[in-house]
Amino acid sequence: MLSKKLIKGGYGLSKTFWIFGFLIQLPFYALVMTFSYAKVLVASHLALFLTISILYFVYSVVVTIALFAAARVYEGHKIWIILLYPILVLRILGHVINAVSFVSFIR
Repeated sequence: MLSKKLIKGGYGLSKTFWIFGFLIQLPFYALVMTFSYAKVLVASHLALFLTISILYFVYSVVVTIALFAAARVYEGHKIWIILLYPILVLRILGHVINAVSFVSFIR
């Protein structure tokens, strides 16, 4: 499971962003998007789609929290924090939209 070190920003801003927020998250995103656009797959593998979607959502929220924590302890150039905050705002908006879409999908 995800470690406390990640959630507290212990891996640093660059590792948290690029490894946890991009490289690891990319396959989850690709699976969710593949299922979303291939409605036949969703219909035939609904349980798998829901499981992957929930895991992706939870992981993404945890990484967003970790990015906030990493930004708080970051001591490098401030430009990276300034560039990060709009990305975090977009991630949070994405989480809200995904949660609303997911709830409306399962109804």
